[in-house]
Amino acid sequence: MLKKLSGFFTEKMLAVVFLAFYIISCLPVIYIGLFNYATGDDLLYGSVVKRAIADHKSLIETLRLVWEDFVNEYYTFQGTWSSQLLWRFEPSIWGEKLYIITIFIAIGSLSFGTMYFLYTILVKNMGYSKAVFVAASSLLLFFSVQYMPFPRGGLYWYTGMTHYTMPYGLALIAIASSINFLKTGKKRYMVIIALILFYLGGSGYPSVTVGGIGVAYFMLIGFFISESEVKSRAKYFIIPLLIEAVGFIISAIAPGNHVRGGEDYGFSMTRVGLVFYRSIVKGIIGLFKYFIEVRPLFLLLIIVFTIALFNKTDIKISLKTVLLTAVLGLFLVCMTRSPEVFAGATVEAGFSGGVYDTYYYVSLLYVTIMSFMLGSYIAQNKDIKLDKAKVYMGIISFALLFCLVAGKYLIGNSLFYNCYTFISSGHLHDFEEQMQERFALLKDSEGKDVVVPSMNDEQGPIMHMPITEDPDNYTNRVTRLFYGCKSVVAMDRAKWTEEQQQTIFR
Repeated sequence: MLKKLSGFFTEKMLAVVFLAFYIISCLPVIYIGLFNYATGDDLLYGSVVKRAIADHKSLIETLRLVWEDFVNEYYTFQGTWSSQLLWRFEPSIWGEKLYIITIFIAIGSLSFGTMYFLYTILVKNMGYSKAVFVAASSLLLFFSVQYMPFPRGGLYWYTGMTHYTMPYGLALIAIASSINFLKTGKKRYMVIIALILFYLGGSGYPSVTVGGIGVAYFMLIGFFISESEVKSRAKYFIIPLLIEAVGFIISAIAPGNHVRGGEDYGFSMTRVGLVFYRSIVKGIIGLFKYFIEVRPLFLLLIIVFTIALFNKTDIKISLKTVLLTAVLGLFLVCMTRSPEVFAGATVEAGFSGGVYDTYYYVSLLYVTIMSFMLGSYIAQNKDIKLDKAKVYMGIISFALLFCLVAGKYLIGNSLFYNCYTFISSGHLHDFEEQMQERFALLKDSEGKDVVVPSMNDEQGPIMHMPITEDPDNYTNRVTRLFYGCKSVVAMDRAKWTEEQQQTIFR
């Protein structure tokens, strides 16, 4: 009986189970995204096009207004030009419900970028089967989504998602394309790299670092490969890297960065040295902290390592290769933090958190690759006499038992559980009703003073910045700009209902 049962535990079985596990875990995450709406910065940046549409401006006039608003932002607040342009065309300017595409872009870019990168590494270059790739990538994505530090900004907020999560997925595509270009020399890969690095140059700073360093790594690797054809291809990486560098410089020297960063913001060699040191310290500490904060994360390492242990690669994995991957990968993990360290400020994690989501993504990708490298190295240099199916069965059984015993400590901080409780408690239904009530009041409100009932604080994982009683509050002001109102304020719901009733019976 045990022998028949153990025969069920294969890489194909793991691939099916982990892929299904990942898809199912994303269902409530995506479902909540169907009731997601623009807020805060979305309304601020989207107001330019929204008002232009309302005023029946021509396309040329609309683009001129967008450009003027963009230039003003560049000189007064920040220089991330590619993100800024995307922000001004946020989905809800064409209808509040269209904002739901945010969650699909977020999950899609993160999933496709991760899977394309791992497929290139594991299948096309290391010779693993597609089943191994699907199992590993599904497990990595499960942890990336379910335990990401700040899903509000990373998945549900268009402004934060397009600034961090989407660029991270694009950076992985660029790195994978650099590997494919070295191997094949096909021009389409170079075009993909150039376009992505062009965009990354003006996006969120962590992804600028990930994309730039990742592509630079493979350019250097190409120079050290003996084949003259590969060496010749490697030199072409200079073009997209220069494109990203120019884009990043345009972003970094924006006068608005100095306004935002204060007198201490600037360049010096002393500061560069401190950035390297502090980034390395923060990166290493942060990497270990994830295993404390995300308690089941060690299962990712164990399962990936075991899969690699029982599946030999088509290429020789030497100790030198393992150590080099460990050092270069850790350097990338640490340098991803360098923009924040250079700025000399702590990002407002509770507000957006997209920066810390990117740190988490990169760290998980690093430990996944290292688990494969270590498992592959041992498999090639040791005669593994263990029964593969029984080992798989033992690990899966241990994982299930571990999750069963420590369930509330593992599931309680997962996004799946957060979404499930938000739906089952009725808070999502309440949120939707209150938002539709608000939209009805804001409809055709141009030039009017609008009073809306206050909303409760139960918004689960959704990013929602409340309208307050203060007309000069940030959310009040940007809502006024977006809908063209004279003013927008919130009133205590009980008091608002009472006034509405009095109005009806007058």
